[in-house]
Amino acid sequence: MKEKARFPRYPKLVWYFASVNFITRFITFMMLPLTIIYLSKIGYDETEVGWVLGIGWIVGAFGGPIVGYLVDKLGTKKVYALILILWILSYIGFGFSQQFTVLMALSLLNGFCRSTIEVVLLSGMFASVPEEMKSDINKFQYILLNWGTIM
Repeated sequence: MKEKARFPRYPKLVWYFASVNFITRFITFMMLPLTIIYLSKIGYDETEVGWVLGIGWIVGAFGGPIVGYLVDKLGTKKVYALILILWILSYIGFGFSQQFTVLMALSLLNGFCRSTIEVVLLSGMFASVPEEMKSDINKFQYILLNWGTIM
C-alpha cells in the first residue's frame, strides 16, 4: 500500500511564495494591535487611529485588479519587487512619522501593498505548476493565509 505524502509535492518556488504569503499575513496581523498602541501613545484619539488604520483596508479592496493588470503587463518579478520595496518603505515611514496626513498616506500605501501581494504571489504560484494543480495551489494558499492570520 502506497503511503500518502504528508506535504504536497509542489515546486520549490511555490513553497517560497507560500512562505512569503504566510509571513506577510502573520506580520500584518501582528502589527495591527501594535500600531493602535503606537498611535495612541503619540497622541491620536480613537477616531484618528480608526482613520489611519481603516483607510488602508478600504484601499486594499481596490488594489487586486490594478495589480493583476500590472502583473499581466510587466511580469510577476518586477511587480513583486516593487510591492515589497514600497511595503518596506511604508513600515519604515510609520516609525519615523507622527503627522496625521503622512500616516494616512503611509496607511494607503500599506493597504495597497498588503492587498496586492497575494495577487502577485498567487500569479507566481500558478505560473510554476501545471494546469491540473492550479486549484490545489489556490486551496493551499488560502489555508496558509488563514494560518498566518490565526497565529
